[in-house]
Amino acid sequence: MSELMPKHIMKLTNLDAYSNASAFYEKAMEDISRGIQEGTLTPEEDSFMQSLILTDKMSVGDMVAICMDLFIGGTDSTARNLQMILYNLALNQDKQQKLYEQILSVLGPSGPLTGDAISKMPYMAACLKESFRLTFPIASGTQRYMPEDIILQGHRIPRGTSLIMMNQKTAKDIKYFPDPESYLPERWVRDSEGKRANPIPPSALLPFGFGPRQCLGKRFAEQEIYLAITKIIQKFDVSLEPGQNEIEIHYRPFVGTKEPIRFKFKQRKS
Repeated sequence: MSELMPKHIMKLTNLDAYSNASAFYEKAMEDISRGIQEGTLTPEEDSFMQSLILTDKMSVGDMVAICMDLFIGGTDSTARNLQMILYNLALNQDKQQKLYEQILSVLGPSGPLTGDAISKMPYMAACLKESFRLTFPIASGTQRYMPEDIILQGHRIPRGTSLIMMNQKTAKDIKYFPDPESYLPERWVRDSEGKRANPIPPSALLPFGFGPRQCLGKRFAEQEIYLAITKIIQKFDVSLEPGQNEIEIHYRPFVGTKEPIRFKFKQRKS
């Protein structure tokens, strides 16, 4: 294996987060390669990359793909969706004010965010869901390979066919979301009986997929965004610089913008 290790150190694409992921990947592979050559590698060491290599069942491409998925999926996607909810809140100052008032009522001007506090801020979850709906997180949607032949709206779909649900279209269907181009977190808020003003089918918005193959980092990503938004809105009024009211969305493969969004952060008076 030691003779093959240097070949594992691959130069990946030099774009955006991929260049950072590549640097971490290469550094880990160099450390493991050195450990094998010097005889200091400990098989029991708690190292994800080492565990992949020592299985001896994965190709270099497999290991790279797994590392890129974990790195990009766990950082780039969250950062980009955090950017989009900040943009939607900055563009809709009345919604931002409503969220700020809820944060203030639960946490005060400087209180820490806890799990219990999140449960008392339903408008926070509503703001995130509405941001997901208006600027869908990924370029396509949930994908499945048909395990058997099915008939779908009169069309026969053969076994093994890849189907991709374009959730962006459903998320802006006026049948489920009146005024679909407006940012309206209130549409997700439930009343005291647990009902919404307009019923929304569970499958109308699936930013993380669904079922056993849904995104493993869903809860972690949501908590990261809740924490970041809470602390930002708690301390700052967020607005946009002139000329930023309209942005051009680009997917790479997660939601992003052609040009960076220029925000303004004005510290709130305590």
